[in-house]
Formats: sequence, C-alpha cells, structure tokens
Amino acid sequence: MSGFGSYGLKDFPKNEYKSRWEKAKKLMEEKHIDALLLTQDENVNYFSGFRYTWYIEVSYRNFLILPLDGEPTLVTPVSMRGNVEAMTWMENVTYFGKDLGGDPAEIVAEVLKKQGLSNKVIGTEIDHSMRIWVSQRDFEAIRRGLPKAEFVDASKLIWKLRTIKSPLEIEYTKRSVEISCKAFEKGFESLKEGMSECEFAKIIFKAMLDEGADLGPIKAGLNCRAGSERYTQYNARPSNRRFKKGDIVICDGGTTYMGYYSDITRLACIGKPSKKQREMFDIAREAEEVAVKAIRPEVKVSDVCAVALDVIKNGGFGEHLLSEGVGHGLGLEIHEPPWLELRSEERLQPGMIITVEPCIYDTPTVNFLKLKGGKYSIGGEGVFFVEDNILVTESGHENLSPLSKDLWIVS
Repeated sequence: MSGFGSYGLKDFPKNEYKSRWEKAKKLMEEKHIDALLLTQDENVNYFSGFRYTWYIEVSYRNFLILPLDGEPTLVTPVSMRGNVEAMTWMENVTYFGKDLGGDPAEIVAEVLKKQGLSNKVIGTEIDHSMRIWVSQRDFEAIRRGLPKAEFVDASKLIWKLRTIKSPLEIEYTKRSVEISCKAFEKGFESLKEGMSECEFAKIIFKAMLDEGADLGPIKAGLNCRAGSERYTQYNARPSNRRFKKGDIVICDGGTTYMGYYSDITRLACIGKPSKKQREMFDIAREAEEVAVKAIRPEVKVSDVCAVALDVIKNGGFGEHLLSEGVGHGLGLEIHEPPWLELRSEERLQPGMIITVEPCIYDTPTVNFLKLKGGKYSIGGEGVFFVEDNILVTESGHENLSPLSKDLWIVS
C-alpha cells in the first residue's frame, strides 16, 4: 500500500514541510492574514510536497489551503489520489471528480467555510511575480462563495520563505548545478564546425539525464544559438542552423534535480575569435567576476549590479547593455526573486541562491533590440556573458558552478 515517501517520491522529510508551514504562519500573523489559498504548482509543491510528473493543463488544478488555525488541506482531482498519498505529508485531502459531484471551486469555498474563514482575510498569488493557476471563472466562483472574505496578495510573504533555502534545498541545487556543469563540459568537448544547434543541445540534454537530472517533469531548458542571424533571439530554442567559423556559440540554461533548477552560461567560438569578440568577452567575464566578489550578506543587490555595470561602462561598452539587471534568484523556478537590478533596495541574505550574468551585445544586435532603426543588419559578432550560480553564505558566498569560464575555442 502506498504512503508518504513510497517508491522514492518524497522530496523532503515531513519536518521540513512542517517547518515551512510554521514559518508561513508567523508571517501571516504579522500581515494579519488568516489563511493562504495557493494554486501555483511551485507553491503547492513547496508546502505540500505534491508535484506533477509532467506539465499539466489547467483542468488538473490543485488548491492548497494553509490556515493560521487548524490543519492544512489539499483539494485535488481524485485521479491524483495515489500520487498525493505517496508525495505529500498532509492528512487532510479533499478530492473532486466527475463521480464525486460538486464543482472544484464550490468545494474549495466550502472547505474554507468549514475552517471558519467565511469573513476572514485570505492571501493568494495576485502579484505579477506569481500566478493563480486556475481559471478566472474558478477564482471568481470562490470569491462569490465567500462574499464577506477579503482576498489579498500574499506573494511577498511566500517569496520571503522561498528565497531563503534550507540546507537540503541547497544540497539539491548544488547537485543540479553539478549535473549541468558536467553536461555542458561534455557538450563543449563534442562541439565542432558544421554541427547543428540541435545536435549540440541533444548531447547536453542526454548528458544531463545520464548524470541524474530529474526524469519527470523534464524541465531542463537550453538556450543554444550561434551566428549573427541568431544573436537577437533571446532565450531561443536550438535550431537546425549549423555552426560556422566566427560564430559565438551561446549555451545558457540548466536542468533540475528534485525540482530545483540550475542556470549557467558558457560560450565558445568556432575558430579563432576576432579582436572585438575577445575584448567583449573579456569585459563581460570581468564584470561577472567583480560582481560575484561583491556578494555577501546584507549587501544591496543594486550594489552588486553597480560594480558589474561600472566594469562594462569603464571598458567602453556602456551602450552595449540591454538592461541594468545582472541576474536573478534560483530555486523551484529558473527565474525568481531576488532580482539583481540597479533600482532594487533588497539586500542579500544567507541561504539565497542567485545567478550573476551581466551581458553585453554587439552594436547591430543591441540597436535592433533597443528598437533603434528598422530591420536587423546581419553581421553582428556576438552576445557576451558568463553565468554562475552563487550561494550567499554567513561569511560571504560560494560559487556552485566551478566549470571553467574560459571562452571555449573550437579549432
């Protein structure tokens, strides 16, 4: 018979999930929120342990209710019962389905009423940094079922928890980064002129799985592109274009391990790089390394940005910047807070895992992306950046991605 942790489907021990809930309740008390109603997959996973085996359409929606008083409840399709019992620590689960009667939104509203929340403050994922993973119809139906309740945004509260990683979350991320680094290395060792972007990406994807990346859902993402006609295609999927002499090959992304992302970037050049390519790469690498050295607890993320941007501007490439951001947080999502932006007032804290990736573009590419002029002029020499995954520690930082940052030269 299945139960919590059956068949190796338990991501964390029960005490870790309960600790997250207890921390959430303390923040809820501070914000005068009586319950959380969560629907985004990453949030449901974070608090309950339940995650799908693949990407699921919205008809298979989940609702997680975390009350300030009382026990949490997961509302989910009955078809997921076996999965839920193996993955989640929660004992209160309400199922819905064709033969059980009742609309899911009505069931959620009824559960909230039974928990005494009819006229209380309910926090949910309203802010732009999160998503309500149910239809507008369902969300409005829940609100109509609780006309005296007040629905407020709880995104900042949730991010305050999710941005600080536990020791086990850090362990999973380290393993994820290790897998991606080994896969990237294998890909670059196989790289040659005439190979297609897709062939290159397949080598890396296969290596990720061979090294132990998550089999389901396979969330690995690779932005593999090269050549002046491809430099403007931000986060582009691999194409059938074949590598030519003079190409800067961009490999950006990573895999997941136990649901936790890695996100690194390394570059290669097909043949000897031009003087300009070498100069731009060296400036981008120096900006990244200077920014990493600035990372420590209580430092403003804007200060990390500033030192990286200063290197680029002092090197004469200020006009080659597309934005004033140089990185982002990493966890259950590949892009999440904290955002390393020049205008941010947020400070780094021990347990945060962030990426650092100041990026500069050659002239025709950056002008096109800044909407300066009309049609893109083929002839750009590249997009230049390296990206590492950095853990903020009590005394400073730890680079989790010890893969060489040198420009890989394909002779």
